[in-house]
Amino acid sequence: MGLIRGILFFILLIVGIGFAIQNDQPVSLKYYFGLVTPALPLFLWAFLFVLVGLILSAVWAFISRIGLHSRIRVHRRSIEELEHERDRLQDDKKIPEGTAPVQKSFLTRIFGEKAREGEGGQEVPPPHEKGYFSILA
Repeated sequence: MGLIRGILFFILLIVGIGFAIQNDQPVSLKYYFGLVTPALPLFLWAFLFVLVGLILSAVWAFISRIGLHSRIRVHRRSIEELEHERDRLQDDKKIPEGTAPVQKSFLTRIFGEKAREGEGGQEVPPPHEKGYFSILA
């Protein structure tokens, strides 16, 4: 895999150098309201805009990832609250044992008890009679 990355990097480097050599004419960009940029080579403008695009996409991905993590935290908290409420109702005998069987949460069934605590090293639950993926059905 490292060899493939090295070859791909070398090819992109050669293409980039070729692009820079072919497009070394100075260009100034004109914007609205009479704004004009300083004259820079065309390849430099192209690389600058690619770099700005990479930075903006990284920031966007980071922001969306933070939002997803907060949504996961909220959902885990609500799952825990619902499980505690279910256990309390079963302990108070307000829910008969036969009508509402106690089931573990989806995350607990998949990742074991440590998933509820939010620890990084989740234990794999013991296999079921029908296999690991039978709980998804």
